[in-house]
Amino acid sequence: MVGGFLLAQVVIILFVNTRGATLDEGIYITAGLRTLDGFGLSDDYMSWFAGSLLWSALAGVAHHALGLMGVRLLAAILVTTGLALVGKAADNLYGARAGVWATAIGAASGAVLTLGHVGVYDAVAFVGLAAMMCALSEFFVRDRRAWIVIAAAAFVVAVLGKYPAVAAVSVVVSLIFIRRGRRGRIDVGMFIFVTGAALVVFYQMFEQQMLGLIEFRSEFEIPAFGFTREMIAVTLAYHVVPVALVTVVGVARSGRGSRATSLVLATSLALPIVYHLSTGSGVGQVKHLGLALTMALPVAGLGFAEIHRKMSAFVAVPALVALLALGLAQMRQEHNASPDPGPVANYLAQEAESADRLLIDTSWPYTLALMESGRIESPWSIYDTFRVENETLPVGICEFDWFVATPNGWPEDVTEAVHACGSFELVFSDTHELHGFTEEYHWITYPATSEVWERVSP
Repeated sequence: MVGGFLLAQVVIILFVNTRGATLDEGIYITAGLRTLDGFGLSDDYMSWFAGSLLWSALAGVAHHALGLMGVRLLAAILVTTGLALVGKAADNLYGARAGVWATAIGAASGAVLTLGHVGVYDAVAFVGLAAMMCALSEFFVRDRRAWIVIAAAAFVVAVLGKYPAVAAVSVVVSLIFIRRGRRGRIDVGMFIFVTGAALVVFYQMFEQQMLGLIEFRSEFEIPAFGFTREMIAVTLAYHVVPVALVTVVGVARSGRGSRATSLVLATSLALPIVYHLSTGSGVGQVKHLGLALTMALPVAGLGFAEIHRKMSAFVAVPALVALLALGLAQMRQEHNASPDPGPVANYLAQEAESADRLLIDTSWPYTLALMESGRIESPWSIYDTFRVENETLPVGICEFDWFVATPNGWPEDVTEAVHACGSFELVFSDTHELHGFTEEYHWITYPATSEVWERVSP
């Protein structure tokens, strides 16, 4: 099962997901390359990243070896490893059949399918949380507190991968107290001590940038990207409900001694729901669900095992196939939710000169391509929407050499200012289809165009 998932991800990377780097991939790979060149700290990435430079450094190494494909293959290996660890956790908690079905459900879910071939730091958080769950299950089976230390170390890796993974501590503490009773006070104390000490050391090592991150996040308004809370609720339901239904079966069919455990693990699915509805952010829903599944999948596996036992494979297998069909559809929608930067990035990498100044609304995928081609040495040669709105430009806007407008869009005043210059000429455009979710609560396909404008001599 795990081998089949990895093989499927390799096929997707080589033949299906051949698009250029996503915005997030562009950010973290560029940061990784700069980190390996010795500029990771001076570039100040951790003052706005929601994670450390751990994934970026790994991605930089993978990129040096095999380019973007190497980064995605690394993500596939990490997520596949995490899936195997979740299956082992389910085996320890509920038996071998639950372990097999937990792995199968994870491999079929849209969230895990998507995470398995996208080069972002969620892959580190996924394998870290999965390793934590596996270590905790070993602790409950073997009653050796060394497993608590291993679980804490895995949790630290997950949090350094992506800081929001810290929300899983609520599940861990509840789980230990339920399984261990009064003895759980020592176990929780050990877990908190190890994780707290490691994270405090990390904070002290990078205190200046951590303070910058706190200030940035306190002032930063999370963009809605056109999502209302009602739309967020519907899209969350679209992704969560199929797995949640099976998880409910798992809770209901748990034995008296394990029902509380199952209930706690099942509530992990509420973490992304609470976050997105409370913040009004529609960004990263699928990724955050993927992280929650590291804790909920064992219960879902138990639910499917019970369906298989009570209703036979003639019900369980078609249900799994239906889940896989839905997961593949969700994966495809995620692929096409944002424009492919590849054609524009390749054009710029061939035509831009090293001394050129560029305006690109969502710069990072193009930054990566320009750095790869040697057209720019530093990512700070490019000004994107955030920098234009928050920094002083080095020259007047009419003196930039390139203006790139993607479907994400510049603020209207910037577009008007550039076109008022009268010196920019449209030299390249790329039109492709995107998938979007409307306020009428259905998916649509629509054309979107990215444009490259070059300043010409009068």
